[in-house]
Amino acid sequence: MKSIKSILNSTGWYLISWFLLPCIFSFFYVVKYRNPMHAAFEHLWVIFLVASVFILLKWLLQSVFSKKNDAIIAYSFCLASFTYLTIFYYGLVIIGLESWGRVITTELFLSYFSHARQFCESIEISFSLVVVVLLLLYALLAYLTLLFCQKTCTRQILPTPNIHRGLLAGLILALFCFAAYHLMTRLLSADYDSTEPINLTLYSGKDIFEERFFPRAYPYKEQLDKLEQSAISGYAPNHQATKKHIVLIVVDALRLNRMSAYGSKRTTTPFIDSLIQSGRLTKIDRFVSSCPETGCALNSLLAARYPHQNPKNPFNLILAFKKHGYQTKLFLGGDHTNFYGLKKFYGDVDEYYDGVDENNYFFNDDELVLKKVEVLPTSGEQPLYLQLHLMSAHTLGLHHDDYKNFLPSKSYTGTVTGKPETPFINHYDNGVLQTDAYLKAIYAQLETKGYLKNAILVITADHGELLGEHGFYSHARGVWEDLLHVPLLVSGLSETTLNQLNNTPLLAQYDLAPTLLNDLQMPIPKSWMGKPIQTQENQRYAYFKWPPYAGLYDYSDKNKIWKYWVNYNTGEESIFEMLSDQKEEDNLVWQPSLKLKKQTWAKETLRAHNLASPYIAETKPQ
Repeated sequence: MKSIKSILNSTGWYLISWFLLPCIFSFFYVVKYRNPMHAAFEHLWVIFLVASVFILLKWLLQSVFSKKNDAIIAYSFCLASFTYLTIFYYGLVIIGLESWGRVITTELFLSYFSHARQFCESIEISFSLVVVVLLLLYALLAYLTLLFCQKTCTRQILPTPNIHRGLLAGLILALFCFAAYHLMTRLLSADYDSTEPINLTLYSGKDIFEERFFPRAYPYKEQLDKLEQSAISGYAPNHQATKKHIVLIVVDALRLNRMSAYGSKRTTTPFIDSLIQSGRLTKIDRFVSSCPETGCALNSLLAARYPHQNPKNPFNLILAFKKHGYQTKLFLGGDHTNFYGLKKFYGDVDEYYDGVDENNYFFNDDELVLKKVEVLPTSGEQPLYLQLHLMSAHTLGLHHDDYKNFLPSKSYTGTVTGKPETPFINHYDNGVLQTDAYLKAIYAQLETKGYLKNAILVITADHGELLGEHGFYSHARGVWEDLLHVPLLVSGLSETTLNQLNNTPLLAQYDLAPTLLNDLQMPIPKSWMGKPIQTQENQRYAYFKWPPYAGLYDYSDKNKIWKYWVNYNTGEESIFEMLSDQKEEDNLVWQPSLKLKKQTWAKETLRAHNLASPYIAETKPQ
């Protein structure tokens, strides 16, 4: 009787030790990060399978080892190692959700792990100190686990002591293999509709079509894929189109109002300022991103559609130029190969290079992009589409000491909430200054090699950045203006297009690609949602989305730009007038005079939110 009671007591402590941390994590995963409840249950089921494997492992060790202490030491080592990895994994999941709004994938983890030393340098943390702290934490956890196991593990696993040790060990081994088999089957079976974090880690980096990331009813994905393939196969290029080199430079997380070109009191973009003043570059004031995160923003920018309308193999701007005989090259800072399928999204290009291909530089160091531009051959007769991606303004970008002009400077990596602080703002402004320096070097190389002689140059950002405004840092944190209002600088466009860009009250990110094609008299793919600026006489809305938020800009009134959004989890609505309230401090949602407008905006937002394609009926609201 005492033996049974001892076993039950031990099992109770065992279950508490296993499920306390996963339950706490699952609670925050559902409540704070707005995931469905069934994701938590799926995760706890995985933990139950793991716990079953470990309790059988404990029994197996107790059956094999003749000395109790040997079994306890071996088991506590296994348990401590797994617990340590679990805590580490939960930490990475939270970092991913806080930093860019997604659960970290195995590809991203391995990519950053292989550049761990350079990564620590980029966020101004000692790599050696990190290693020492991690080892000390593991040693402490191992010691505490050993003490826990010594108090909770019993000598006998069953109240009958006469069972032959070998028979018992064989039975437990069979049960262990059975439980381990079911665990591995669960982990290795991809469920592309699941939002369970382990499943997302293992499988969400494999495909750009991530309807899980924009959760909604999407029953038309097969039809979308067929339509997209039809648009690709049926596309007829205009052989009489104007052929110019295309240089598209995207600066990750470049915030518009921290640039002196857009009014910052600090001189953070002296080179861009000089290009604007000399007339070699035109600044467009009202250009807005579709979402505050790289993956969906680049999809919207290049594939000219709302963030949730991603077919498996989208017809993007790169392919449109390729069909017109362009050579296509992408030199990208950062790791696009492992960032949620971005490399696949870009499609088949003539030359692809991103940070993961580089051994001499950290993949978030813009020096690697400059080095690739430096070895470009001199411009030839074949037009070139060149896309560059710079990381200097990003919180994870490598900041060089030569550009730390604003002091004191401190990286805000890991800072999620808080008020604006001078060292963090200085750190970001130094990144903008460094971005400008790399743009100057890249511009000089392209000019020397002849790529700017007959070219369209576009410099923009995928999204902006928060620096303590509204209590947050970094991006992927709502749909505030500092995240969506991004720079757009252009040269080489026709005078007609340029005038229209200067006179439009607002241009949406998904409208840029069709605007470029229209300027060159190239057909616009029929599957694109975006419209060229040249045909937008009756256009009045620009849409944006970041779950659980969706909204629009209404720029039908030349004297006002209204911004409306709704949180579909809570029903909370927000309305701001952007020309008079750029900091979004005065929420006008309860203003009586806006009641009818609000109803119209709510219906229009829901329509766009549920629109799979202009060629497919709208889905039911979710």
